[in-house]
Amino acid sequence: MKRISIIMLAAAMALSLAACKDDSNDSGTITISGEAMNPVFTSAGGTYTVEFTADNEWRVAVPNTNHYTWSSVTPTSGGAGKNQVIVTALRNPGHDGREYSFDLRCGLDSKTIKVTQKQLNSITVTPGSFDIPKEGGSIDIKVVSNIDFDYKIADDAKEWISAVTTKGLVENTVTFAVASNEIYNKFEARQGVITFTSSEGSEDIVVNQAPNERFFNVSPESLVAEKNGGEVTLKVEANFPYEVEDPDSEWITRVSGKDGSFTYKVEANPDFGSRTGVINVTTELEDYSAAVELKQKGTADVSVLWQKMYSADLGAIAVAGGPLRLAVKDDILLVGNGGNKLYALNRQTGEYLKEIAVPEGLSVHSLVNDDAGNVLAAALTPYGGTLRIYTFKSLESAPEMLLEYTHNAIWSSSMGNIRVRGDVTRKAVVTAFVDVSQYWVGWQITDGKVGDAVFGSIAPAAITVWNPYGACVAPVSDDLNDGLLFIGYSADANGNYDLNWCKEVAKSEWQSVFHTTSDGNENYNCISVATLNGIRFCAVERGAHFSYGSCPEVYLLDITNLGSVKEAYYAERATVVGEGTFTDAGACGDVLLQTSADGKSMDMFVTDGNYDCITCIRFTAQ
Repeated sequence: MKRISIIMLAAAMALSLAACKDDSNDSGTITISGEAMNPVFTSAGGTYTVEFTADNEWRVAVPNTNHYTWSSVTPTSGGAGKNQVIVTALRNPGHDGREYSFDLRCGLDSKTIKVTQKQLNSITVTPGSFDIPKEGGSIDIKVVSNIDFDYKIADDAKEWISAVTTKGLVENTVTFAVASNEIYNKFEARQGVITFTSSEGSEDIVVNQAPNERFFNVSPESLVAEKNGGEVTLKVEANFPYEVEDPDSEWITRVSGKDGSFTYKVEANPDFGSRTGVINVTTELEDYSAAVELKQKGTADVSVLWQKMYSADLGAIAVAGGPLRLAVKDDILLVGNGGNKLYALNRQTGEYLKEIAVPEGLSVHSLVNDDAGNVLAAALTPYGGTLRIYTFKSLESAPEMLLEYTHNAIWSSSMGNIRVRGDVTRKAVVTAFVDVSQYWVGWQITDGKVGDAVFGSIAPAAITVWNPYGACVAPVSDDLNDGLLFIGYSADANGNYDLNWCKEVAKSEWQSVFHTTSDGNENYNCISVATLNGIRFCAVERGAHFSYGSCPEVYLLDITNLGSVKEAYYAERATVVGEGTFTDAGACGDVLLQTSADGKSMDMFVTDGNYDCITCIRFTAQ
């Protein structure tokens, strides 16, 4: 570039000198075409040959030398005849055209040559890109152009980018509107391109828009309906599609659902225990769903008060080797494990307190308390032995003998699984179960005196019960005339696992009052009876040697009318065992119902050796 400028300067000096020469001959003529007198250069520059004829000496005269930096003319003089001069123009980097003139002179004749160079045709667009928030907005694009231009919004962006100003202006700020990013099912950033075009080319403007943020809120997290029924409402707030799946429950009906508000009618709950349904809110997106539990109170509020694992929380109590048995004395829960000790837990919290010694030679295979809080304990009695049932009127004093019975009436392996109703110091019924031969023994206590033992057969069973833990006979009340209840390892040929009632014990006639379809091996069975809020309840616990099936589980039954027994509450395995898993540590279990002193609540204690657990479920009268 410097070399070209020097050449241009030298040419300019020559032109200047030529312009300063004195014309010595006044005669002369220059002949030139009109086209040659107006050379035009593009912005790229180049050379142009001006051809002419002179009949005498000629020269170049330049009136204005401002063009010296970008144009030159050579040669600057010559003789008669056909001649030519070369006009050279450098590239024009500017956006304005430029021009100058020079004269060809011969004598007194002069022809003016007008040199024109066009501007650089261009379009400049700034800035080159925009980052727009998800809410949208407007963008201003400054366009500097010396030629007409146009623009086009890419097809895939026309739905959300639109022009606000007209197009085709030579110099202006062009404004575009960017819509809110509401692609709910994608929630992705998006990009659009606006292309500005002119005859000289094109330039792209990139518009980047942030993604819309998902929001998904279901409230409340759970719903509660009163026992008398009513309406509950669920709110769903989401900016993408969702579906609400109603519970598959006859007692829950959707009555309205619009604008994210879903109202359900809940029928009155006739049951003792609470009941639940689930409303599922689902979407096509992973991690965006909700399962809302609708819980309706029954005539009692049900809650798991506490749950303990023997191995982790109650290490002093060995599970293997003996049956687990339960009794309550005041605010203490007693646990027996077939040994010569009792273990005391805080009834309200399950916290381990201490161990309590029992009389030497007494292994606690049976443990139960009567309705007055007297604790009964007995050892398993083999055939030919003597059953001795002790009563603890206080945990600080030695137990007293309640009754003795010589087990030699009918052969069996052993007898045990003691149960009681009433107050053994006044009026009560005590029962025991005898295995193999499968019969029961009972005692009516009146005015604190134990009557003679009475006997009877159990309900017909398809399977022989080989130990007294496999079946249980329990009194309905403190009067033997009110009958007995029986549950045992006795599923019939149809797989029915029945609770049976013997209305007249003298006749030993049993009838099934409640059954479920058995899916396990319920060879450890217990019954406990208590009254809450005027309703008589029976808890039936079934455990098993094995991990298959649904054991352990507990049914709480309303037996106020034994002619029409109703299921009040069902504690499935997950409720009973909590975090417990099958250990095969000891196939044993027990259940105990205990009403509070004020009569407002009832605790159901349930334990299972194979699952290493003991749980307290509380029922509070509403």
